[in-house]
Amino acid sequence: MHAPALRHLERRLETMEAALGDLRPMRQRIDAIEQTTNEAMRKVTSAADSAGAPINLLLELQDDLQRLKTRFGYLERCVPPDVQKALRYFEPHGDQTASMRDTSDAFATAKISKELKEAKTGASDALREVTNVSKAMRGLQREADARGAKLEDIVHLQHSLRVRVDGALPKLVACVERLMQQLGPQEAGTGTAEGQEGLFRALLNDINEQAVPMYPFVSQSVMKEAVRSAQKEVQTWLEHMRQDILASLRGKADSAQLQSLAARLDTAAQQAAQVEAQALQLSMGAQPDGVAAAVKSPLRCLSCDTSVASL
Repeated sequence: MHAPALRHLERRLETMEAALGDLRPMRQRIDAIEQTTNEAMRKVTSAADSAGAPINLLLELQDDLQRLKTRFGYLERCVPPDVQKALRYFEPHGDQTASMRDTSDAFATAKISKELKEAKTGASDALREVTNVSKAMRGLQREADARGAKLEDIVHLQHSLRVRVDGALPKLVACVERLMQQLGPQEAGTGTAEGQEGLFRALLNDINEQAVPMYPFVSQSVMKEAVRSAQKEVQTWLEHMRQDILASLRGKADSAQLQSLAARLDTAAQQAAQVEAQALQLSMGAQPDGVAAAVKSPLRCLSCDTSVASL
């Protein structure tokens, strides 16, 4: 169960160890640079102590001076050329520029040292996190091993119990069978010997059956599963019934079709009645109404104009 989590932690540990392998040379370089900058820091600190000001205040003062220089340079470029020429009179000499450059280098060294300390602190935090992750992974590994050992013990105990039951059950059945044979038709305890023998035979049948016998009780999980299966089957039957009803409704005639069929049946009945009346009149020798006059006149031959009835 914990195998995927352990594999994930192992991959993360390998990744972090690889990253730390890249950070260790960097940390060594940071230590070397820090050693080279310690002397400059001591100089700056001694100068700050002699002046009575802390290093943070000096760094803030350097930032303020840098902003003032930027603004002054912008204003200097905006003034006319003659004013720019006059302002060059106030520029420092070469030795003063060198001293200012040394001071700027000292402040830059202080900033670099501060950044190096922050980087060193970050590397220490990363190493501490890697150590914590490694400890957590080892704890999970030990817990997984302990649970695996417990499961193995349970499986071993179950197998041992099964072996013992399989070995003891035939002996118990044989002893009971011999006891039943010795009792014979005598009564023993409650019920007759035949009833006890029937119960014993039923027990043997249950033992010898390959399938699981039907018991008058059931567990809650089995009951829930049976109810869920029956519910699914009922829903399936209801869906089939719904489909059958919809198919039957599609083939059902509507009121308009029934009215048309009734009108056709009425027309056919009227026509049948007329045909029946005409047939009855013909059978009685009377001419039906509506017969043409040419039918009433006698038929004659076309060549000699003689009545057909006289021929």
